[in-house]
Amino acid sequence: MVCVVVCSVATSHAQEADRTIAIVNLSAGPNAAAAARRARDIVTKAPGLRATETGDLAQTLEGVLPKGGPDEPILASARSALEASELAFGEFKSRLATSKLDDARRDLFSLAPSDKTTALLADVSFRMALIHLRAENMGLAIGEFQLLHRLAPDHSIDPVRYPPSIVKAFESARSRIPTKVAATLNITATYNGDTIYLDGRPVGKAPLALPVAAGTHIVAISAPKYQAAAQAIDVDPGDTLDIKLDLQPRSPVSRARELRHQALRQGLDEASLRVAAARVSRLVGSDAVLIVVGEESNATLFIPELDRLSYQTPIGPALPRMLALARPVPRPTLLDGTVSTPIDLPWYRNPIAITAAAATAAILIVGGASLGSSNDATQSRLGVPSWEF
Repeated sequence: MVCVVVCSVATSHAQEADRTIAIVNLSAGPNAAAAARRARDIVTKAPGLRATETGDLAQTLEGVLPKGGPDEPILASARSALEASELAFGEFKSRLATSKLDDARRDLFSLAPSDKTTALLADVSFRMALIHLRAENMGLAIGEFQLLHRLAPDHSIDPVRYPPSIVKAFESARSRIPTKVAATLNITATYNGDTIYLDGRPVGKAPLALPVAAGTHIVAISAPKYQAAAQAIDVDPGDTLDIKLDLQPRSPVSRARELRHQALRQGLDEASLRVAAARVSRLVGSDAVLIVVGEESNATLFIPELDRLSYQTPIGPALPRMLALARPVPRPTLLDGTVSTPIDLPWYRNPIAITAAAATAAILIVGGASLGSSNDATQSRLGVPSWEF
């Protein structure tokens, strides 16, 4: 019977799922990314634990944090598309150049309007106008130049670098920008109260009836915790346009990048570390979070169910001992109530041996009493008093 219990306990413990550990790099040290990789290797080899799956999200949490804020990777992608467009334009590959500019505009539309995004959108319009001029499509070129002037009124071009035809079209578009209100945009959004932008500048909160001049405009919306949304629209005099701007939750990768930047901006005191680790745990869905901290690449462990941080330890041979805090706790069984006793004690000092001896004595006494009763009954049936024996 004891063997059956032990076997069932072993099977139960064997079926315990490994605990998942997320790793987040909150160190400003030069070797922080390498330290995060070492931490992942140690977690992977630790019994009862496993690191979160590798991929874009893990790389964003553990790798080198790009400078310039959480939007920098998207801005870098837009700049790269602009450079590729310029190269394609120089090689007379207008279709490829247009495609790259569309990519850049799509990247920038996903970001909240700012000085950086507005300047890059103006650059996109300028390059798109050059493509239209090469194709001798003056109307589209003027439209793009006018949008550029709305986005960046102070923008100018170098007459030495560009031919007179381009300079003339650029200046002509500026002088012909409609300024008289001639149309209305009825703008609604996923949520009321979110900020609406027109050509890079805030103009009110959704829902909004917005009077505008004719021409090309960029309408955008931005809200915390959501990916910004924007679209370019062409407005004719007398138009009344209904525009719906749908906000989408930011991707986990974007949220992870913003989380790391915010944690580093706010400082790495214990309270901030706990908040950052709790957010990582919810984002990834992990059982615990290992935080890489400090210039010397130490680590601390956060367990959400306890809402506590462990001590800090260098990422090295001592780390597995700290990771043991996150291992699964076996479910209580019938055997968990037994008291472990050193087996090298004399029998008369060993509680288990004393208990066994007492149980044996009790069995012998009960057995002897039963045997005596059986003999008495036999003797009584024969008419012989039992006491005589």
